[in-house]
Amino acid sequence: MPHHVVSTAFIERVVLHARGLGLDVESLAHEAGLAPDHLELRGSTMKLSQAFAFFDAVVRAANDPCLGLHIAETATMRTYGVTGFVLANHERLDEGLRDVCVISNALNTGFEFDMVEEGDLTRVELDVRSVEPGARVFLQDVLCGMYRRGVELTGGDWTPAGLEVTGPSHCVDTYTRVVRCSPTFDADVDAIVFRTSDLQRSVPGADPTLLAHLHEAVQTQLAKRRAAAGGEGDLLQLRSCVVDFQRGEVLRHGQRLHLTTKERDILRYLADRPNEVVRHEDIEREVWQLGRHVVSHAPAVAIRRLRQKLEDDPANPVNLVTVFGEGWRLEVPG
Repeated sequence: MPHHVVSTAFIERVVLHARGLGLDVESLAHEAGLAPDHLELRGSTMKLSQAFAFFDAVVRAANDPCLGLHIAETATMRTYGVTGFVLANHERLDEGLRDVCVISNALNTGFEFDMVEEGDLTRVELDVRSVEPGARVFLQDVLCGMYRRGVELTGGDWTPAGLEVTGPSHCVDTYTRVVRCSPTFDADVDAIVFRTSDLQRSVPGADPTLLAHLHEAVQTQLAKRRAAAGGEGDLLQLRSCVVDFQRGEVLRHGQRLHLTTKERDILRYLADRPNEVVRHEDIEREVWQLGRHVVSHAPAVAIRRLRQKLEDDPANPVNLVTVFGEGWRLEVPG
């Protein structure tokens, strides 16, 4: 499994919360395999697995399985770093959330944000590619924190339409208090669901010009990724559409449809095996990097959404077809 790397800012809110509880943060960092000076050096990096190990160490030391929710409830916009800066400087909340998804996905490979519009609702999904216990702290904090910070920024009194949690039904009362709606558990992917009209609220005091340098830095990172992915095979011709792997887009009937990182990974895996049946467990292992004994519904959900972009009629697919009882096959013209 690759070593995903994150900035030390990733753990800043947990460090502040732990110190507020009077915990020995340096000892907990050592337990997680981190040098204590990592906690102070802004801009340095650590393995994502170490960050999650630190989160888990704090959960156990505080005896608080709802740690991420308590952080989301009490944190400030400043401690959300780049995410908070982006949300605060877009003129509308939905624009800020969409930008957060793009920037996070460009700079991080250990997790993925996605915004999915479904009628008058918009889902903000966070897919963390880890089964480590500390990942739950991150999921609680970020999804619920985005809602709390969004309410603060817009000055409104509104609630999410729903909260979907992949984990077991712990912390029900705390979830309900923090997000002001009852969560559902054992979902396919962690997501917070908003009414689209709520996300269209304005953000007073936003200054989009402050985002210019940040976008330049992100575009530099994206350019490096595209260069690394260069060479032949960046365009894949399917029936009625073309997949541009370099740009992460599907071109269909004059439209450019954005592919999430996970969707692009699935398509690359399938494209390397044109017209062959690929099993559910193969995608779990190779794309999600899950162990043999871990079962997830995530591949089926991702395939369903991928068809919305590849197919003229997703209910009757001609590009990405189901082979019942076996898996899926990408039909690539000869």
